[in-house]
Amino acid sequence: MMGKETHGYLLRHGVKFDGIGSYLIDMYAKSGSVEIARRLFDGERADERDTVTWNAMIAGYTQSGQTEEATAVLRKMLKERQTPNAVTLVSILPACSPFGGIRAGKEIHGFAVRRYLDENVFVGTALIDMYSRCGQISFAERTFDGMVDKNTVTYTTMLSGFGQHGLGEKALTLFSSMKEAGVRPDGITFVALIAGCSSSGLVDEGVAVYESMEEFGVVATPEHHCCVVDLLGRAGRLEEAYELAKGLGDDGNYAGIWGSLLAACRVHCKMELGESVADRLFEIGKERGLAGYHVLLSNVYAAERNWDNVDRVRKEMRERGLRKEPGSSWIQVGDWSHRFMSRDESHPENDQIYAMLRGLALEMKSPGYDTTLEPSDSDSTSSSSSSSMTTLWDAGAT
Repeated sequence: MMGKETHGYLLRHGVKFDGIGSYLIDMYAKSGSVEIARRLFDGERADERDTVTWNAMIAGYTQSGQTEEATAVLRKMLKERQTPNAVTLVSILPACSPFGGIRAGKEIHGFAVRRYLDENVFVGTALIDMYSRCGQISFAERTFDGMVDKNTVTYTTMLSGFGQHGLGEKALTLFSSMKEAGVRPDGITFVALIAGCSSSGLVDEGVAVYESMEEFGVVATPEHHCCVVDLLGRAGRLEEAYELAKGLGDDGNYAGIWGSLLAACRVHCKMELGESVADRLFEIGKERGLAGYHVLLSNVYAAERNWDNVDRVRKEMRERGLRKEPGSSWIQVGDWSHRFMSRDESHPENDQIYAMLRGLALEMKSPGYDTTLEPSDSDSTSSSSSSSMTTLWDAGAT
């Protein structure tokens, strides 16, 4: 609202200055009003748009999750013979998600190499993040190793990538290298490292990292507590995790901490402890209505075949009007990603998909079903699909 009032004041008084367009676009985009930002962007003459204006519009779309629109603006920028700079690449690389495929990210990387923009520490860090999120951890590591300048964010991004791919040992080795290089870790570094230890089963190492935070002057936050509770819970050390959560006092009034513990109680079938954890969790989140945790508690009861309590929890959800957002899965064929939810019938090839599933189900039920997997020729099916994020640089960015 304050931004709109300021914008109105500028219009009424005819105030203009260099960069006003990019400032307004950036303000509206960061405030969630991306459509207003786009109207301002489209309202400017082509010769008035500088690189900063283009970057503001691309970043606005990327930050709001509208990746297709972000890449469309980039294509338009290239068609109008505007040259992307380091900020442009840092703004567009987050749009190269697993759902859009890796090809666009590689094209951007190639452009960065040709223009020597890959030497920029922020571009390099964004490339590491992009490759990690797209499952190409070897490319991410190669990019990291080739960087001359590295800062805390660069190391943290690589640590996070290792952790996400279950490479906890590599993350710990990199953390040692980070300290030897004199790069000071921050709070986010420790979140990434403890989470990486959790996903790799390195329990004692993760606890040691958690306890060493004070040496670096980093104060533990609820995110750190949540990570270490998850670490202990996954390893089955539930009583230790419970005592840690209880001992946090007011710092433990965080739904994520008790939610992680409740999930661990379900996995390890700790029914009695799960009820105590759920009571604390719902007390913390009663004002916000944590539907997901109600479903989790219901699943804990269901695992024990305690149907009366399952019905009780579900009834409480209905009475309070709580609804859990449905989860989804996705599969990538060629350069195109397909999303599915439970009982989803919105896919354009829905009839063929369900026909295939019925055929597979019948085949698996048949006597003497052979479970050996034979290689299949999937290239012919995947080559017919193409992503709208590919060939970004066909418009003259060579």
